[in-house]
Amino acid sequence: MKQKKLFLSILIMFLSILFAQSQTIEEMQKILASDATTETRFGRAISVSGNYAVIGTNKGAAYIFYNNNGTWTQISTLTPSDGSGSSNFGFSVCIFDDYVVVGAYLDDDNGNNSGSAIFFFKMKEEQIIGENKPK
Repeated sequence: MKQKKLFLSILIMFLSILFAQSQTIEEMQKILASDATTETRFGRAISVSGNYAVIGTNKGAAYIFYNNNGTWTQISTLTPSDGSGSSNFGFSVCIFDDYVVVGAYLDDDNGNNSGSAIFFFKMKEEQIIGENKPK
């Protein structure tokens, strides 16, 4: 039994090395927020869907980027409509199809730091159409 485990471990290690050596991955572009400052922690959360990416922070913002022929360009900065910068809006993000969801886990709508607020943004042709804060 121990020999079988050892053999499988060595085989997995060998295949991992072989696979890693056969793959070439190159950096395409370094993405920066247009207004990031000290302690913004841009890149805290990232989600990609098709040609869109949403990148979160822990300072009350999330950023939408669009990939046009291999070049990522910032098209929008999302902030909560209630202006609550202390809710950690942007700490978690997700993008899928036409929607962006941005978490604010310290939002106080349902009590102190209840995290009750999730923001939904409708995407259409590189523009943010609207915001919906579910109750």
